[in-house]
Amino acid sequence: MSPVSLYITNFEDERCRFDYYWPHLRNLDVPVPKTNFVSLEPDGDSHYRDTDEILAFMQRNEYDRAFIRTQVKAATVRLREGSFIHRPDKEVVDKTVESLLNQNDQQSWPHGGGLVVREWVDFDFCPHPTHTPPFGSLLHRRRRDSRTNADNC
Repeated sequence: MSPVSLYITNFEDERCRFDYYWPHLRNLDVPVPKTNFVSLEPDGDSHYRDTDEILAFMQRNEYDRAFIRTQVKAATVRLREGSFIHRPDKEVVDKTVESLLNQNDQQSWPHGGGLVVREWVDFDFCPHPTHTPPFGSLLHRRRRDSRTNADNC
């Protein structure tokens, strides 16, 4: 008996690319994270990307952290290591992007020709105190006296 495929779609299909559905999402009457697209070009055995463009996006929006993914997928195995930029530092960004690309390569996920960088959105589901951003800095706005899951641990 052959193994069951876990792929529910063809991720080479352009409809799975972030830049395909982003315009549709932006047209909805819902808040969306500030987002920037960064080109990702094959360069021999690796990929070229403009780290300065990622840092400029973070600086322009005064972000001390950001989320990054390819056009198709976020990091597949170690999400924090490969999709969370925990400070606006060239070395941190490069290390995060390399982890993202390596993880997705190991799982045979396509990159889709680009990176998508967005503001760090606090979905307030992680109980680890250092994983919850400061109040009021993101889409998920809270009153100063409200508590996060991290406060309840």
